[in-house]
Amino acid sequence: LLLRTLLVSAAIVAVSSKPAGFFTRIFGATSSVRDDTGGSTCAGCALILGVVEQLGELYNTTVDNAMEKLCSYLPSSVQNPCKALIETYGPVVIELLEKEETPDVVCHAIGLCKTPAGTDMCHIFPLPSSTRHT
Repeated sequence: LLLRTLLVSAAIVAVSSKPAGFFTRIFGATSSVRDDTGGSTCAGCALILGVVEQLGELYNTTVDNAMEKLCSYLPSSVQNPCKALIETYGPVVIELLEKEETPDVVCHAIGLCKTPAGTDMCHIFPLPSSTRHT
């Protein structure tokens, strides 16, 4: 768990070092991988929220505290943008993660991932059966 958290955190740091707006610096949307599902922004969101969940479990803390802790691990140049994202999306993220929704479901709920009509929900984590399209 700790090793996986550190590896994903390292990937976040690498992504966040790209010179761009706070959104692209946090979610890595400067990548050329962009499609009708949200592309790298969607994948970045799910990975980051996966790290938030793991930090919460590792430190036995709330989702809110885990998000703050993650921001503190990032380079100082992206800590304030990270905190701004928490202010913007935090309440919805907290509510859904505390209801044990997966990071993928949360990222779809806040609009960073999309599901085109007639397709299955794009996801990284296993989805609850209620969110799958048939």
